[in-house]
Amino acid sequence: MEDLLKLPLTQQALSLDQNQKWVDELIDCPVRFLDILGETRDAMMLMKGNVRDFQSALRRRKVGDLVIQNHVSSYWSMRRKTRKQCTKYLVLLKNTEGSSFGASPPLDLNHRLSAVVRVLREASLITSSIFQSLVSFLSSPILRSKVNNKWRFVSRVMRKGRLVENVNELEKVDLALCRMLMDNPTKDFEVENIQFAHEELEAVLLVIEGLENGLDCLFKHLINTRVSFLNLVSN
Repeated sequence: MEDLLKLPLTQQALSLDQNQKWVDELIDCPVRFLDILGETRDAMMLMKGNVRDFQSALRRRKVGDLVIQNHVSSYWSMRRKTRKQCTKYLVLLKNTEGSSFGASPPLDLNHRLSAVVRVLREASLITSSIFQSLVSFLSSPILRSKVNNKWRFVSRVMRKGRLVENVNELEKVDLALCRMLMDNPTKDFEVENIQFAHEELEAVLLVIEGLENGLDCLFKHLINTRVSFLNLVSN
């Protein structure tokens, strides 16, 4: 993207006043992704704070404590809220793909601008795909038992301590919490379950931090792209 915008032919194509509609589409495209990026980053920061609070509670308490029960409820409440938000983001991303910028350039468009539009369209679709993967992860199904016998639920997806279903890090935390809250565990099993939940929370925390770093990098690129567009059309 940065190399493309530095080309003299790109700068000349974007400066054509008769193609203002397409130029406006190109300028607005980074803004759409910046809005989703900001909302997604806020959701991940909230999730990270919730996970860290949960970890602190696990280090200090036992499963039977009311404090732990409250943290479990708070975590699942946060997961439900995040799922709801990310479902809206998915719809927004799909609508963005169907916008005029997502369509093929018209045949009567200047051939230079047409080439620029095609390349930027591909970049837009790739960026949209990245965001869709991210929000799909954040809106993962909540694996939570709705029956009193949580062991029956956990045993459906685990055999001899190993997962028998393909689940991601967020879903592994859900399973760990169900296992931790099983009825009448032995003392040793209770300690083991607390440790297991703590490890899964640590794993999802590392994933979130990695995603945050990626979003920070993407944020800088989107800002630079928008500034480059504005500089080009203002000359």
